[in-house]
Amino acid sequence: VVVADVGLAVAVSNVDEVVATIRAYERPGDAVVLYTDRNWPVFSYHYAGRWHKIPHALQVTPDQAEVYLSPIWEAHEGLWLVVTPYAGINDPQGHVPAWLDAHATASVEHRYV
Repeated sequence: VVVADVGLAVAVSNVDEVVATIRAYERPGDAVVLYTDRNWPVFSYHYAGRWHKIPHALQVTPDQAEVYLSPIWEAHEGLWLVVTPYAGINDPQGHVPAWLDAHATASVEHRYV
């Protein structure tokens, strides 16, 4: 069973909460994806593990979502999508979450405000 765990709206003030959730529930074989990576230094400071990124410099299309996520998806058993406030700017149509919804057998959503 593949699970896509989704942490929403990561602001600078709650990165510690998001990282604590990931650490508490991640399993060996999980991948963490920062969506988008505009505030990667803050996330990287708090999360010492390996993580992947969805670049903030380009608008995301369905094809780009496939290119970014497919290799990560195929190489891992689960995926944590850490959604930053900038995700809607670069992916207003939600192609990244839509790709995950189409591929995941289950998902869990954690919201941080």
